[in-house]
Amino acid sequence: MLKYMTYSLKNVFIIYLINQFFSKISNFFKGWYFDGFLFFWKKLRNILGAMDYTFAVRITIRNWMRPLYQDRTILGYILGPIFRTARILIGSFIYLIVFLIWLSILAIWFSIPIYLIYGSIFGMP
Repeated sequence: MLKYMTYSLKNVFIIYLINQFFSKISNFFKGWYFDGFLFFWKKLRNILGAMDYTFAVRITIRNWMRPLYQDRTILGYILGPIFRTARILIGSFIYLIVFLIWLSILAIWFSIPIYLIYGSIFGMP
């Protein structure tokens, strides 16, 4: 009888170890990919928020057709949309560059585990 119980405990222990192994791998990939994406997303939002404080693209879009600096002369009505359009285009271009840099950092972050797994199986280049 003791022989069968020992064998049963060994099976339970092996099943527990296998379960823990896959659980740790699952938690790693969840933490690396999902939580990593959330971390980088929050950083991007903070950077773009700080940049919007400088470039004020949202406010400029809202006031796009209004006269520049509340100058209600014909010159203010002509120059306002021109300068604001330039400011929107320049700010949007800089936002796009920051987004592309963020996207490439995120792609590198996502590819690190794949590169390490591939390198450990087939040898590092």
